[in-house]
Amino acid sequence: MCMHTVRKFLFNFSICFLSVNLSLAQYRLVFNGDPVSVKYKKEFGDSVLLKKEIARVINEFQKDGFIAASADFLVKDSNIYSVYLHKGNRYRWARIAGGNIDERVLNETGNSEKKWRGSKVSPPKLAQMFRSLLQWYEDNGYPFAEVRLDSLIFEGEQISGVLRANKSELVRVDSIIIRGDSKLSRTYLFNYLRISQGNIYNESIIRNISVRLKELPMVSEYAPLIVAFEGGGAVLTLFLNNKKASQADGIIGVLPDATKSGKVNISGELRLKLLSAFGRGEQFEINWKQPLPKTQDLKTSLSYPFLFSLPFGLEGGLNIYKRDTSYVDVLLKGGIQYLMKGNDRLTLVVTNKKSSLLSTSSYRNATVLPTFADVNITTYGVVLKKEKVDYRLNPQRGFIVDLSGAAGVKKILKNSNINSELYKGLKLNSDIYKFEGTADFYQSLFPRIVLNAGFAFAWMQADDVFQNDQFRFGGLKSLRGFDEDVLYATSYYLGKLELRYLLDRNAYLQLFYNQAYYASETRDGNIYDIPYGMGAGITFETKLGIFALNYAIGSQQNSVIQFRQAKVHFGIVNYF
Repeated sequence: MCMHTVRKFLFNFSICFLSVNLSLAQYRLVFNGDPVSVKYKKEFGDSVLLKKEIARVINEFQKDGFIAASADFLVKDSNIYSVYLHKGNRYRWARIAGGNIDERVLNETGNSEKKWRGSKVSPPKLAQMFRSLLQWYEDNGYPFAEVRLDSLIFEGEQISGVLRANKSELVRVDSIIIRGDSKLSRTYLFNYLRISQGNIYNESIIRNISVRLKELPMVSEYAPLIVAFEGGGAVLTLFLNNKKASQADGIIGVLPDATKSGKVNISGELRLKLLSAFGRGEQFEINWKQPLPKTQDLKTSLSYPFLFSLPFGLEGGLNIYKRDTSYVDVLLKGGIQYLMKGNDRLTLVVTNKKSSLLSTSSYRNATVLPTFADVNITTYGVVLKKEKVDYRLNPQRGFIVDLSGAAGVKKILKNSNINSELYKGLKLNSDIYKFEGTADFYQSLFPRIVLNAGFAFAWMQADDVFQNDQFRFGGLKSLRGFDEDVLYATSYYLGKLELRYLLDRNAYLQLFYNQAYYASETRDGNIYDIPYGMGAGITFETKLGIFALNYAIGSQQNSVIQFRQAKVHFGIVNYF
């Protein structure tokens, strides 16, 4: 009984399957006449798809120079469509003369007479030529220009023609009107958008204004741009409202005390970032943190864009880092920015870092040099930053890349409290090279699911490296699951994967994993390790700002993960 049922099911399934497949192939296409060198589909479920395939085949021949190709008649016999194909001759251009279009315009658009001579006549390529020429005129003050091809001459299988352009009148930007409560200065805004009253009309710049405005964190466009042509000029109306962009935030870290069982250490960070407080796109930032007991880090920076209304800006900074009673770093930085599209920029940077020992009295009777040293390093470098994300607070798509390279001179300074004989054999003056970079990529996988993948690296080359020469990393913003700046390295490579579940526009749950490889190659010895960390967190918006809580565990030197050594970080970001 059971076998009979199975056989009956299989028989019915087979009949159903065959009927479905037959229904999908109700019509068959056959070409007659000229041979068909184009691959085409032969069976179709309905006649509409079949006719679309015929049109596609004809279009392929026309693109290949058979501009007169056609399907002369169509015969339906039962479910078979017979099409008589007529390709005709393959035509080539003998010449396309520039006519009244300047040779410079033809060359800049890639439409020189030499390019077209002997090429196949292809309607799509011809249409592309018209588009490129019209685009050039639209970007050079002639938004109402017309371009045509006339004086066509057929000589056998060759065609000659002459280009004609009707530019109409030259259009300039007559005025720019700003509606809304935006506090940005007109000077900064016009420099950023690359527009100004009296400029020759440029369609590409005008069309890109809304895109560029979305990349500004301090304004939002509440209505689309309006372009009105009046009396030979263009009037632009922008609808902009002010948007909170400055921020104040703080983070508190609860870290187990490695020296005292059952005790914890409190770390913290405070940050103030003022963005365009005076409406000129300037940025001031001050950042203080205490990553470890008796250790403090202060960073300040200032940047000012579009100096003298040019696409250049200035930046400067002062960093002070005090490592318990061991040493203090003072770093001065200055640079010239070249402002590119959006928030992208290229910066030439000069830095000077002076590292000085503290509490040196204990070194008077030392027989070997301490781990730290008095060092003065001056470097010259370049920094490239590129950013393109759909929403800066919680991106779902896009990327942020920051790369830098520098070279300079390192000087080891003799400390008066240390026996000068211990400095023998050291290169007191030597070259130093540094390369650093970070990158974050965001991709929406499913509704509410976003993948954040990123990497970071740092590499240096120098003689007689001391601990305070090295890069510092670890903590919430680099390797989660570790204390802030607990790891020293002459080179490191860090990768991370983070999966976010979006609760709201500024709220999400996250799972993350990060792993690094680092090397610490100093005069005191070499250390290599592959530390990793993992954890989870939540970020959500409150009336006070955006609150974040992260729980992370980490492991290094092949040690077993201990949950009692977990790191808990929580903080809040307020925009104003």
